[in-house]
Amino acid sequence: MHHKVKLLIEKFLNVKRHFGTAKEKKIYEGMNFEDFIVRILKKRPLVFFGSSDMTLLRDVNDLGSMFPTEAWSRVGSEHEDDEITITEYMTYDEILIAALIGVSVPTFFINNGDRSNCSRKDDDGEYEREGIYVGLSGARFERRDKMESILMLLTEKNTTKESGYGKDADPNNPLTQLLRTWAETYEEGDPDHKSFYFPTYTEVKEQYLTNEAFKKKFHHHAPSNRPDIFFNIAVYKKRLALSILPFLLDADKRAQEQNKKAYLHVVGLGLGVWQIVPEQATWMLETYKELLMNHQDKLTHIHTVDFSWFPDNARSQVGIEHSVKNVVFSKRNPAEPLKDKNLLLVAMYAWDGNAFPGNEYWRGMLQASGDPAAACCSTISELQNPYINEEFVKTIIPYQ
Repeated sequence: MHHKVKLLIEKFLNVKRHFGTAKEKKIYEGMNFEDFIVRILKKRPLVFFGSSDMTLLRDVNDLGSMFPTEAWSRVGSEHEDDEITITEYMTYDEILIAALIGVSVPTFFINNGDRSNCSRKDDDGEYEREGIYVGLSGARFERRDKMESILMLLTEKNTTKESGYGKDADPNNPLTQLLRTWAETYEEGDPDHKSFYFPTYTEVKEQYLTNEAFKKKFHHHAPSNRPDIFFNIAVYKKRLALSILPFLLDADKRAQEQNKKAYLHVVGLGLGVWQIVPEQATWMLETYKELLMNHQDKLTHIHTVDFSWFPDNARSQVGIEHSVKNVVFSKRNPAEPLKDKNLLLVAMYAWDGNAFPGNEYWRGMLQASGDPAAACCSTISELQNPYINEEFVKTIIPYQ
């Protein structure tokens, strides 16, 4: 994880102890950073996806009992459901933090990891036998009222002073306190004067037409069938950096430990059904470009960064391969063989902040996304499973 996430968690716990619900206060009483990490890795359903929060709980005997539910919005409240309680599952506020945690393990591969591999062992040997597999979560905009939507999407209905936005929001409102904790992490508001807050929709709309700085920071999205939004580009890129920089530094560290150079297989995070505007792929590549250039002195053991299945228009707009050495774009599969056997494969797969590694894999939906495909071709379903690999949750590395 990024070292800023550790600070965020400590501030989050403090806010919840003072402004949380009765059930939240009880859960967080005496909880420290390490306890919280264990909690957000273990208190998950097996499967969680879609705008209706399709769910398969951990303790089910019938794999057919997957269901859509609004219960996740009530976890931690006085009205939470009997099946999904704060003692056994995360609140949505926690899921937003859990999405910033990456999981990284050495693994064996049984095939090249293509989307439809379905755990079939490849007998002809055309794949890497070993490597590092890393699960990271992108920004999820499937729900306009939850997750990154509340931090990055400004709407006339939701992004108001009454909901905790703006410098004049009521400081006694729990929503204000929680949003300002996130605003401090992303340095939003007036950082020079230690005043952190997310702007209201009205504030941004008033400034957008005349203020050039606002035009660079916010993207105005006006679909024909839905209310318009302002997309906070600056916060989105900072959100990505909190996941991507630890990935780069961890890959470099693992390669150095093996006296090798790392070959990074990079996939889009949140650029599928979670995506809300097509420009996100461009902003993601810009984030990689900035991180690779600004931290090149720390990334001496990275040989190649391979961006797999990124849109051609995003590639041409960013021109990252002209600014950073050894950047390639491809349509390779995660564990395809490397030409240089002295390289260490470090492959990324798109995970979810509220599911076990593999996600739909646990329901037998093996071709649903890159998440189950990753579980099918490797051993992450066990090695990244906190109930099987109990040592896994004890290894926490904050990178900076």
